[in-house]
Amino acid sequence: MCAARVDGIAWIRTGWILSHGWWSSGEKDRLENRTAQVGSDSLKAPYFFYSNEGVKDKLASLRQPEATPAWEVPRDVSADYKKQMIAEHKKDVVNATTKQVQQRWVKIGGRPNHFWDCECIALASAMLAGVLPTGEAA
Repeated sequence: MCAARVDGIAWIRTGWILSHGWWSSGEKDRLENRTAQVGSDSLKAPYFFYSNEGVKDKLASLRQPEATPAWEVPRDVSADYKKQMIAEHKKDVVNATTKQVQQRWVKIGGRPNHFWDCECIALASAMLAGVLPTGEAA
């Protein structure tokens, strides 16, 4: 979303669709199309919102050996990809507002997690396109 604000017109003209993930404990299955106004010339750009927590839960589920459908990757992926795909884990955290303990996906130390994020966006895109079902059950 930030990059679109810098040069939104170029992104719109090349057909890019923007995405925006957010955390919400009550909306783990939320996925929706929206339109954003970009720049001062009132151009509109398509983008979609998705629940980070819900998509990460679903990706973790699809990566399990017994999952159907399964999230598959080639056998020869790089060691860097493999490390980044396990750079986050579920952890109990205290919600600053409600003071309740909740399970959240958090980075492990300072590990990079860019491939994990890219796979989450790919999964959200597949669900938005109807290739994979939305919701808890895969």
